[in-house]
Order: sequence, then C-alpha cells, then structure tokens
Amino acid sequence: MEIILTVNIVLAAVLLLGGCMLRFVAKPDTEDGVGYKTAAASGSGEARGFANRFCGRLWIAVGVGALAAELCVLCFLEDQLSVMTSLKVQAVILVLQIVAAVAAVISTEQALKKRFGGKS
Repeated sequence: MEIILTVNIVLAAVLLLGGCMLRFVAKPDTEDGVGYKTAAASGSGEARGFANRFCGRLWIAVGVGALAAELCVLCFLEDQLSVMTSLKVQAVILVLQIVAAVAAVISTEQALKKRFGGKS
C-alpha cells in the first residue's frame, strides 16, 4: 500500500514541478534546457512559448488535483477503507494521473495546430 501511495505522491509532485518549470522557467527563444519539445512547438519561439505555458498550466492543474485527491484519501477515507479497496482507489488515482498527463500533451498539440496551423 505504501509503495503505490508514494508513487502517486511523487508523480503528482513531478507533474506540479514540471508544470511550474514549463510555465515559469522555460524560455521560448531557445531549444536548450527545459521546455515543451515537439515538432509542432519547434517552429518558432512564439509556438514554443505558447506550448510551454499551455501544457504547464495543464500539468499544474493535474498535479494539484492529484495531490488534493491523495490528501482527501489519506485524511478522510484511509481509516474507513479496507486494504484492498484502498489499493484500488490508489490504482485509480495513478491511472487518472497518467491519462491526464498524456491528455495534456494531446491538448497542447491540438491547441498548437489550431493557433499556429501549418506555420509552426
């Protein structure tokens, strides 16, 4: 139980930290270092900056939501759930985090295509 709980908290923290890095630290005028790097985002500094801010905002939301879910489970439900039910809840939170992180990348790619079309 402790392993999946630790994995969930670490993944949520990584998403939160990664989102902050994308949103606030990544520089749109360089391809070095931290940043959103796909073919659609590498066309211009404007596209890179947009992708960093857009995906960063989504990852921050996912990280905060996952941490909030973990805290709710730990504070309010942990004593009321059986071990097996607790494991299932933790597994669902883990899968939702992974799906949300991938969905954020897909949403970013769609937003890049919509905003920059073929010129990015």
